[in-house]
Amino acid sequence: MKKIVIMAIALISLNAMAQPNDSQRQRGNHQKQDRAMMNMSPEEMATVKSKKMTLHLDLTEKQQSEVKALILKQAEKRQKQMDNRPKNDDGTFKKPTKEELVSMRNQKLDEQIEMKQSLKSILTKEQYEQFNKEIGQRDGKRRNKQRQHRDQRRN
Repeated sequence: MKKIVIMAIALISLNAMAQPNDSQRQRGNHQKQDRAMMNMSPEEMATVKSKKMTLHLDLTEKQQSEVKALILKQAEKRQKQMDNRPKNDDGTFKKPTKEELVSMRNQKLDEQIEMKQSLKSILTKEQYEQFNKEIGQRDGKRRNKQRQHRDQRRN
């Protein structure tokens, strides 16, 4: 009888360990969404993002069209940068040097500042506060995930 109980517990615990946890499932979903966004044209990406913002911030038609134009401009710029990335002989992308990385990060930050200023002129005060709140929450979640991932690698 003892052996049967021990075997049952062992089988149940093995089965439970084989199931992916929630964070692994969520990570898989985000990776699928990211890949789907990568395959979209800049116009499709701008449409999707502007509609998401419309849902979250309750934008008017005029605001939605202005936001869509802003996002489209940003997406086209990003697409052009991706197309112009230097490649190795075997077709893989070259790793950027330290100076290039610093330059790209500064450029990205400048673009984020420009985007925020443009959005501030398009959105109402309440909408802009809600937008900043959501961005802050998203960044906080991202930092927590990065911290968890770093801690898991150390163990």
